[in-house]
Amino acid sequence: MPTACIQLVGSKISLESERLVIAIPASDDGSPRETRRDIPLRDLDRMGMGDGVSATTPALVEMLRRNIPISFIDGRGRFLGSSMVAIRTDGHGGRSNTEL
Repeated sequence: MPTACIQLVGSKISLESERLVIAIPASDDGSPRETRRDIPLRDLDRMGMGDGVSATTPALVEMLRRNIPISFIDGRGRFLGSSMVAIRTDGHGGRSNTEL
């Protein structure tokens, strides 16, 4: 079960096509620029996010569509909560979030 855990404060998660793009900020060690990492969604089973990490709504929604649970942790590694993917009961199979 491949799990990604993004904890570095200031990191940003966005969606590009079929992959998550993780923008990691420049570090204090003199690294002059941001680093980028790509994670193909087909390779991801779970996501952990630190409380100093931001994610775009399209990235979060696509993880939910693919039934990838998202857990949130604080700076000390304590569990804060997680996403729940709703199971459809309307006979169409798959998943559905609660409609407004």
